[in-house]
Amino acid sequence: MIASHSDGSGLNLRLLWVLFMDFLKLVESLTSEAYDALKRGVELGKWPDGRKLTSEQKQICMQAIMLHEQRKPSEDRSGFMPKKKNCFKPPRQQKIEPPSQVIASDNA
Repeated sequence: MIASHSDGSGLNLRLLWVLFMDFLKLVESLTSEAYDALKRGVELGKWPDGRKLTSEQKQICMQAIMLHEQRKPSEDRSGFMPKKKNCFKPPRQQKIEPPSQVIASDNA
């Protein structure tokens, strides 16, 4: 429980906590269509009806997207980059038997 201070800051903290928990509940209840609309809005900078997102709306949408994606596997999240493979690693050398050993083993 959040302690209340004489200056009223405890009330402000409680209000922020309640708002945050409401936001989390909202994010958890997002349908895939609503999630896609938020994501597309951030990508294009506008809502489906063409209105431009304000910077505050964009920030809130990005927070909702990130919170929603926490439930997904990391490879399904926005911005996921797979581990780089070393392109310059030389190919493995296969051990090749000298021809004399191959011929000797065929005669045996």
